[in-house]
Amino acid sequence: DLHSFPTRRSSDLEPVIVTLCAGVALVVGYVVHALRTRRRPLIDVRLFARGGFTAACVTLLLLGASLYSSMILLPLFFQQVRHADTLSTGLLLTPQALGAAAGSFVAGRLADRFGPRVVVAAGLMLSFAGLLAFTLSTARPTMWLLTACLLLYGLGIGGVSAPTMGAAYGSVEKHQTPGAAGALNAVNRIGGSLGTAILLTILDSRLLRGAGS
Repeated sequence: DLHSFPTRRSSDLEPVIVTLCAGVALVVGYVVHALRTRRRPLIDVRLFARGGFTAACVTLLLLGASLYSSMILLPLFFQQVRHADTLSTGLLLTPQALGAAAGSFVAGRLADRFGPRVVVAAGLMLSFAGLLAFTLSTARPTMWLLTACLLLYGLGIGGVSAPTMGAAYGSVEKHQTPGAAGALNAVNRIGGSLGTAILLTILDSRLLRGAGS
């Protein structure tokens, strides 16, 4: 039961705030180091001076937040709300992966024809539409509808990721590609961590509120 999850008291936030401040300080320290060093840094922060690359990184940050947080919340939804077992939950999540693979394949070709902005915008709308059914908990949507929505969500994710990556690499010089790859991967993972932490914090606070009522 979701209500059996441990809740967080306000006094427990102090180490979280300290850790967050330490993390911010480390990031600032790395930026200063990367700008001053004569060697090639692991993540070249100078790449963010390019508008196209920065826009792609912001998109990948949000994409990582959406994708990785959904990998936590969607299994919980199927197991705790729809009472599916572990195997059924894994099978129910398969359409998302299939949709993402198909979306990435198709989006690359569409981006060459219509431009990445149009394809990314369409992918975002598809991903939002795919998650809409999961907000209708009181309506009890059927499993077939949820499966179709996961497929739609996967198509949207694939439609965003492939053109964004292509636009990011196209905005840098050829010799900067290795540095761009490291930066994009780091930004995507940071977005996943932040998105998961934020959504689980919201879930924890709602459970705490429900347990107190």
